[in-house]
Amino acid sequence: MLQQDDLISLVSNFLQQIASAPSLQDLEKLKAELFGKKGFISVALAGLSKLPMEEKKSLGAVYNDYKNQLFQAMACRKDVLEEQSWQEKLAQQSIDVTLPAPYAPWGQMHPLTVVLKRAVEILVGMGFCVHTGPDVETPFHNFDALNVPLTHPARAPGDTFYIKGNLLRTHTSSVQIRVLQEKEPPLRVISFGSTYRRDECDATHTPMFHQMEMMVVEGGATMAHLKGCLFEFLSLFFQRPDLEMRLRPSFFPFTEPSAEVDVKLNGKWLELLGCGMIHPRVFTQCGKENLSGYAFGMGLERLAMLKYELSDIRDFYNNDQRWLGYFSEKN
Repeated sequence: MLQQDDLISLVSNFLQQIASAPSLQDLEKLKAELFGKKGFISVALAGLSKLPMEEKKSLGAVYNDYKNQLFQAMACRKDVLEEQSWQEKLAQQSIDVTLPAPYAPWGQMHPLTVVLKRAVEILVGMGFCVHTGPDVETPFHNFDALNVPLTHPARAPGDTFYIKGNLLRTHTSSVQIRVLQEKEPPLRVISFGSTYRRDECDATHTPMFHQMEMMVVEGGATMAHLKGCLFEFLSLFFQRPDLEMRLRPSFFPFTEPSAEVDVKLNGKWLELLGCGMIHPRVFTQCGKENLSGYAFGMGLERLAMLKYELSDIRDFYNNDQRWLGYFSEKN
């Protein structure tokens, strides 16, 4: 066993080493030298078992006192080193809040969103209410109630996406059927959303596109009212009070008479949408009789292409930030 003076000197030396330990790793090494299985304190305490009882008691108290001093010294040094390490990390990761922030470009609405928002604003201002419906529809709401016969090409699996007896709606006219079933006239309804058809993707077609439709059901509605409503909407949308518009005879199963609407932009007549008086069979399918009304429907992509003078519908879906930025300036 060590003499008292040698023990004091050795403990003092360890305390100095602890106080000057440069890092947490060095402190852990000292801890192993002191309290490890073969460390100074562990070996010294184990040697007490060979001493007489009286000597064991007196030396045991001394060793335990030194042990506690060393433990406290190590705990204090560990706190200091951890604080130093934390401050060093903070210094390395510090941010100068006075520096200018990195440039982040402003986001902007997609051209289709701009067109939809503007169209809805105009029609709501004309007294219409917005209604929505599901993308997955029943054949009844999408075809039968709209007077589309079973032999119509649009019902073929080559034109429509069928899903376990239902289908992805091919137009938003199905929303009009739901409204007619649930509401009583007079009605002024607009509906919009995604529609789906088995089209090859090219400059004028995509398998998924967007439509917006308008329906009016009220007593005494005529084609003259339809034409006036269309002109009011389109002249406000294109911001042209003197807009030239014409109706050409056409055919749709759910309207009679039916017409295609053209507008004159930049000196050219351009086809825009379809419209007509709601077919009496549509009212009958919805449990209504002796009603009159009119409706029109159009593709939002078509409306946007005319507004922005675009020639390729695929540009809307390329997610080119430069392209989108160009339209944010025009809006």
